[in-house]
Amino acid sequence: MLSFSWQLKSPKSENAIDQQIIRDIHKVFLDGFGLKKGWSEEGIAKTLQRCDLLGLLLDSNGIICGYAFYSVPQPPLLGDLLLWEDAIALRKNAQGQGYSNEILSLAMHNNGRHFGWIGGRTQNPAVMKRYAKLGTIFPFQQPYSSEQGKAIMQYLLENIAEVNQVLDLDQDKGI
Repeated sequence: MLSFSWQLKSPKSENAIDQQIIRDIHKVFLDGFGLKKGWSEEGIAKTLQRCDLLGLLLDSNGIICGYAFYSVPQPPLLGDLLLWEDAIALRKNAQGQGYSNEILSLAMHNNGRHFGWIGGRTQNPAVMKRYAKLGTIFPFQQPYSSEQGKAIMQYLLENIAEVNQVLDLDQDKGI
């Protein structure tokens, strides 16, 4: 059985990301989601440019078997830092073993920062379940139409590219 371990990088630091890493992330994306095509290497590179933290899951041979992209937008959200999960995927052979929980914990405790908010955009029930263990899930447990929800939605619109680029966003439902 292969053993895996996470390596954290700052994608914005000089020489942290090369074209081979982008190609490897693309392969993980295709394998992890069981696809033949999707999310181009150019799209991966563009997403990496706005990320503050990159997690790479390596097997014992140094092969990339997972990735996690995180952003930490400024200013803080309602007084606390937000850790935004931009993208995450694991190869099929690394799924179901707790590695997505492990990287989230590593990211949350990186550089001694305290995050009062964890966020991401997903349709994956497993990811929603993982988030639910950490606190209130918007818009399921509390609506975006609530006072706090409106403040969160406004913050997301101002600070998260994948939210503010949605043309027909229903701000009350987050859809």
